[in-house]
Amino acid sequence: MRKSNWKIKVLIFAGFILGVIAAIAVAVILPEQYDIYRGLLAFGALAAVSSAVVFIGVKVFRIGED
Repeated sequence: MRKSNWKIKVLIFAGFILGVIAAIAVAVILPEQYDIYRGLLAFGALAAVSSAVVFIGVKVFRIGED
């Protein structure tokens, strides 16, 4: 029987949700004078937070290993 690796799927989903929350926070907090960079910074925050959560979960806490 094949082993189910549900923890990594939950970790990726949690990282994505935290990234979306960070992107919304950046978009709301950013001042009006930087309105042109709002989308870029929001996407950067989403990518950075999601990557950091997954990296910490996989490398530090060893989630997903046998």
